[in-house]
Amino acid sequence: MKVIFLDIDGVLYPCRKRISPYTTFRFDREQLVKHYQCAAIRDLSDYDLACAQNGFAHSAIQLLKTLIQKSNAVIVISSSWKFSHTLPQLKALFAFYALQDAIVDSTSNDYGFLKTPAIRAYLKDHPNITQYIVVDDLNMENEFHEHAITCPDLFDEACYQKALNVLSH
Repeated sequence: MKVIFLDIDGVLYPCRKRISPYTTFRFDREQLVKHYQCAAIRDLSDYDLACAQNGFAHSAIQLLKTLIQKSNAVIVISSSWKFSHTLPQLKALFAFYALQDAIVDSTSNDYGFLKTPAIRAYLKDHPNITQYIVVDDLNMENEFHEHAITCPDLFDEACYQKALNVLSH
């Protein structure tokens, strides 16, 4: 199994494009549930829906989709978003981009905000992982060497190419 350990902030959700939590949004959840066939959308806040639909960089999402299609990898969420969202809610955030089925799990919350031990524990607990990458805006090359894909503020073409190269070997 090939795995993409995925951060959200600074990778798919650029820091320069943050939506203010004080902005008022209203969404017709039932219409969204019906359209995207994802019941967990009902459990997302208006702010979460706004972030997923209007805050995530569509170019980064498209490159992620292409990476998943070409590498046959799945996503394990390593982002701090896992602390405030259940796995069904995380999947719902990605339903807008037809990526909900690619998300299979999240790393453990047992390590708090420390990503390295959470990812290492996940790798240890899942020996069927044959290849992996860690996509984050934090430089994790000292910990994960060639498996670390550092995205300074967005998953862009350079990040995509490096990720595809690592997952293809």
